Amino acid sequence: MRSKIYGRDVAAVLEDGERLLAMGLVHAHLSGDTSELASEGGEPGRPAGLVDGVDWTGVQYSQDRVNRFLGGSSGSGFAGSWGDRTWQALKARAVKGTTEWAVTDRRLLLLDSDHGNPATFTVLFQVPRAAIHAVRRRSKILLQWGRVEVGFADGSRIAMVLALLDVGAATNFVRALRAR
Repeated sequence: MRSKIYGRDVAAVLEDGERLLAMGLVHAHLSGDTSELASEGGEPGRPAGLVDGVDWTGVQYSQDRVNRFLGGSSGSGFAGSWGDRTWQALKARAVKGTTEWAVTDRRLLLLDSDHGNPATFTVLFQVPRAAIHAVRRRSKILLQWGRVEVGFADGSRIAMVLALLDVGAATNFVRALRAR
């Protein structure tokens, strides 16, 4: 639906002959556990313990574990991997507002919009389709029914929440990335 509304506006950032297949919003502030992403200082495969310590205020729980319980893992990847760089782009934009995703026949794009009339889009980050190894819907119970996971050819992965209660955006994202 969004691609029908903003398709002409997004066309300005597409390459010659590139087709827009689908687009929507990413809710980057609902990130989950980021401890396995290199940019967060994590060590892949070594999740933090449940309890960080005890002091006069009581038991201090690991925020990574709480985030993992509520939102799952946000991804994994070594420094410079596709998963890590995608997370960096989402994280940098999360405090400023919403980020749009767009799937074309050539790339996965993360877009910024000025929300004007007509809207103007700029590319924040792009991943060539050849770098994407797998994609699937991976819902969570607590307000993340529209969550997807993207696996990259370099072995890294990223999870994105595309909608809170609606699975339609996630379904469109997966369908567009699986289309060849």
